[in-house]
Amino acid sequence: MMKKLIGTGVLALLSIISFAAHISGGEMFYKYIGPGANGTLRYEITLRLFRDCDAGGTNVATMPTSVIIGLFENLTNGAYSTVVPINVSRTRMDRLSLDNPSPCIINAPRVCYDVGYFTFTRDLARNEFGYTIAYQTCCRIDNISNTIANGNSESGSPGATYVARIPGSSTLGATDVNSSPVFALSDASLVCRGNNLTLDFSATDPDGDELTYEFCSAYGSGTKGNATESAPSSPAQYNNLSYQAGYSGASPLGSNVSINGSTGIISGIAPTGGNIRPNGVSYFVVNVCITERRNGNVISTHRKDFILKVTACQIADADLPINAVTCDGLSYTFSNLSNSSLIRTYYWDFGVPGSTPSTDPSPTFVFPTPGDYTVKLVINRNGDCSDSATTTVGVYPGFNTDFEIVAGCVDVPVKFIDKTVSQHGTVNSWKWDFGDLSTTTDISSQQNPDYKYGTSGTRNVMLISGNDKGCTDTLYQTFELPDKPVVQLGFRDTLICSIDTLQLRMNGPGTYTWSPNYMISDLTVAEPLVSPDVTTTYIVDLDYLGCKAQDSVKVNVVDFVTLYAGNDTTICLTDDLTLKPETDALYFLWTPAGTLDRDNVKNPVATPVAAITTYQVIGSIGKCSATDEVTVFGFPYPIVNAGQDHVICTDSLVLLTGTHNADRFSWSPASTLLNSNTLTPTAFPATTTEYYLTAQYLTGCLKPVTDTALVTVIPPVPAFAGNDTAIVVGQPLLLNATGGDIYEWDPPLGLSNTRIFNPIANISSDQTYSVKVITNEGCYAYDTMSVKVFRTAPDIFVPNAFSPNGDGHNDIFRAYPVGIAQFNYFRVYNRWGQLVFSTSTPSAGWDGKINGKQQSTGTFVWQADGVDYTGKKVFRKGTAVLVK
Repeated sequence: MMKKLIGTGVLALLSIISFAAHISGGEMFYKYIGPGANGTLRYEITLRLFRDCDAGGTNVATMPTSVIIGLFENLTNGAYSTVVPINVSRTRMDRLSLDNPSPCIINAPRVCYDVGYFTFTRDLARNEFGYTIAYQTCCRIDNISNTIANGNSESGSPGATYVARIPGSSTLGATDVNSSPVFALSDASLVCRGNNLTLDFSATDPDGDELTYEFCSAYGSGTKGNATESAPSSPAQYNNLSYQAGYSGASPLGSNVSINGSTGIISGIAPTGGNIRPNGVSYFVVNVCITERRNGNVISTHRKDFILKVTACQIADADLPINAVTCDGLSYTFSNLSNSSLIRTYYWDFGVPGSTPSTDPSPTFVFPTPGDYTVKLVINRNGDCSDSATTTVGVYPGFNTDFEIVAGCVDVPVKFIDKTVSQHGTVNSWKWDFGDLSTTTDISSQQNPDYKYGTSGTRNVMLISGNDKGCTDTLYQTFELPDKPVVQLGFRDTLICSIDTLQLRMNGPGTYTWSPNYMISDLTVAEPLVSPDVTTTYIVDLDYLGCKAQDSVKVNVVDFVTLYAGNDTTICLTDDLTLKPETDALYFLWTPAGTLDRDNVKNPVATPVAAITTYQVIGSIGKCSATDEVTVFGFPYPIVNAGQDHVICTDSLVLLTGTHNADRFSWSPASTLLNSNTLTPTAFPATTTEYYLTAQYLTGCLKPVTDTALVTVIPPVPAFAGNDTAIVVGQPLLLNATGGDIYEWDPPLGLSNTRIFNPIANISSDQTYSVKVITNEGCYAYDTMSVKVFRTAPDIFVPNAFSPNGDGHNDIFRAYPVGIAQFNYFRVYNRWGQLVFSTSTPSAGWDGKINGKQQSTGTFVWQADGVDYTGKKVFRKGTAVLVK
């Protein structure tokens, strides 16, 4: 996992540059071939470079004819000697190609690589820490899919370093020698996007050493900034590449591709994304590290760096995982690793006698019991491009990764204890990442490792564990690493009586040492007994897993208890009071307990109900105690009554009647009261008002008490008798008053009923009626309406002229319906026939303006329409003159 980036250097600007973006990968390996001159060891050293046969274009060079390889002597503390540059000519070049792909492959690309060998021999003196051999190139192919452009590369993509390390006597001993592993030459593999892939990154070792394989981060170009052949930079400056999200050195092809740690075979599903070029190709950097062990000890790490081409081809084949396993149940969902459109049918045999084969593309099968099953897939059965594959499916439920963290502190190793559970097989692999973001070496493959952190803080630890059945699981745990352990004291400072014994308390793991050795039962237990006769501070030193911390407890010693319950006091009955004794006591007992919220605390809350209550308290420190008491005198609150609430009409008065038994009183608000200094003031509020009567004793309970009387004011009665109107002789008129609950009309002349809101009037001459409108609360108001009686037939009268000059006379041009029960409209048109005014309200009229603009003198046409009280239609029209 990449955790930190090494900064890039400054690019060298050269006038003539040959880019090295043609190099697709490389490997540096060596072979011990016998003694050299003067007691030296002779090695044959080879750099193997891979170049895409089809690479071409501007500034893309051919396979180099010579290279400069750097030799470094490894020194103490990770230092290196000055580089020894060695100019090596190309000794051989081979070609790897896949020229005739199957007809069952759609869009099959050409796969071809030139392989250049640069071999030389060198006599090296046996030394303690060995040697490092390296070759650097500035530039890889542009737009690699799984890395971020970094390092000193002129092409904008990261460069590469191919390196081998020869171990020294500190690793091999005084007489032993070593030859490095050599990866198999098998890179002409066809990789189709989203399809199954199998890549052989296995190696052979001339010495027969044990080899294990894993993905690891590829190197950039160090400080090399251009394609000119030059000596490589020091190994101390080699930088890991930075990877795109979803990829890493440990997962260069994504989560669906893995490497077999024992065989070096890479398998899984090829990536589906990445930077896909117009020709359908995407490139991925893959680097495999081989750990070389001899007699169980790691002696070296060998690397191969290769740029993998992934294309848009499709392979019609049956591809299954080499060894599938399910570890969380008995069911497994199968799928073909090839997604070719040439695949038309599927036939699955699950290897369970009596089970029904499936023709689904991705079936789920529940196995009867744990164990190994041989599953077979046939595609396009009995047809063209038919293929079959078998795999062994291990069904081993009950695997669960777990671990415990025994945390120490900064600079003291933290212990990590594996607690993985495996119901089948044996747990045999562990990959720890200790979450130390300051380094890339915070990893381990031990079962129960230790790790020392340099700083405190939150750490997120990961464990991937596996068993020999192929089960793996991942667990993350977060813990807080302290700078030093926390001394968890049960209490810090306390108080005892000189005749008492006290038990000190410590919580948490570790060993403890107490001091001073004065009146203490044991200096090395978590909870010793102490009985000092004078105030003493006991210091405890904690040692937890090598982490040390110190704290102290001060034991104050007294010979007697000081206790003063407090001054006697006065309260109003039903109030509560917090008792506050002055004391150094630690424990308390109060009586009587019936009117206390708690009787065993220093400051209980008392709610006395009697006129006199005496509370006694016993305060104690261990075996020492003292007693005192305090008396609480209770006085009742005054009794206050502001009287009943009232409802009055607007502009009315009301008499308030209050009572109390206190020494003084007051009313508020006083601004709408007459005689507010008496218990019976007169109120005259304009709106609904609450009046407060407040009374207070001058001795005893001094708190004032308030009561209220609400005076609700009824708003003015909105009496309305109706609009003035006009009728013709013999026309009955329906009156319609509003605004209240009770109505009284006057005079009764011609009215059908004077006690309802809508009597019928039958009159033969002009008449004005008055109505008294009364609410249910008794509030009232008057209104009048006038009726003009015409001795004509029902009609609509309209004047022939009007003068809207604002003098208050004849300013509005309106119709006057007489005897009209339904007034439909009154309309006014200008001389061009345009409508300038319209209404259906008899009292409305035109003010002589159009769109707010006063019209000049002229003639206007009007129309009026209605229905008289007998049901006869009345229509009138005419002209009128607007005059100034």
